[in-house]
Amino acid sequence: MTGVGYVFASDDPYIGIDLDECLFDGQLVPAARQIVNWCNSYTEISVSGNGLHIIVEGSLPEGISNKVDMSRAGFKALEIYGHGRYFTMTGNPYGPVKPIRRVDITGLPVPQSQAGTGKVPRLSNQSLAPLIEQIKTGNDSQLFIALHDHGDVSHYEGDQSRADMGYIHIVSK
Repeated sequence: MTGVGYVFASDDPYIGIDLDECLFDGQLVPAARQIVNWCNSYTEISVSGNGLHIIVEGSLPEGISNKVDMSRAGFKALEIYGHGRYFTMTGNPYGPVKPIRRVDITGLPVPQSQAGTGKVPRLSNQSLAPLIEQIKTGNDSQLFIALHDHGDVSHYEGDQSRADMGYIHIVSK
């Protein structure tokens, strides 16, 4: 089944959760297990054999980071996509096959050491306004404006993942 997959689109009800490098010798790290158990939805082993893809039904509100470094929790990264991402489907389920379940993604458990709150943060545009204005006057203002205001990823050769990481780097300075 290599190459068969699903593209998450803004007009569909699905969210893809990608847990990178969370399986070691077939054993799931505890922090990743917590996420899998909370989702309680269709989960399969990714093409690499050491990660998982979880598909849930829901919506991805603005202000939610789509990539969180999980190295302190024992695995590489947690990525969340509501659109613009392709998941190659392996047909290799992790555990018993479960139907896709509807969830409120803002309740997704992220270990305290990663997000500070134990959940993916929900931030309003209003609470971000002062920070955004400060970033727009900083050293990376032109790049930030291109990414934030215009969605321009040309600086990253059109690679959305690199652009996301660049964005995170700029706002975390």
